Amino acid sequence: MVEFTGGSTGSSLAFICAVKGYPMTLVSSDAFSPEKLRTMQAFGADLVVVPSDGGRITPDLFVRMRHEVDRIIAADTGLKYLAGDLYL
Repeated sequence: MVEFTGGSTGSSLAFICAVKGYPMTLVSSDAFSPEKLRTMQAFGADLVVVPSDGGRITPDLFVRMRHEVDRIIAADTGLKYLAGDLYL
């Protein structure tokens, strides 16, 4: 599973994937709480951090996070992915 997240949903998804034994890649940003980022990693998710503009959450940040999800999926066409698209 691949998802972009601010942390709350990502932590829950990482937990579920850990229990089920599914690989999880989460795309987030340094604009979000470091505690949430660490929680996602603690549950075993691979975390990709997209840099923010000075720690601010902007509409462009979500676009860049979504593009990173697309890049991850396109880079590994041999695997099957589910992208949750929470923000669509």
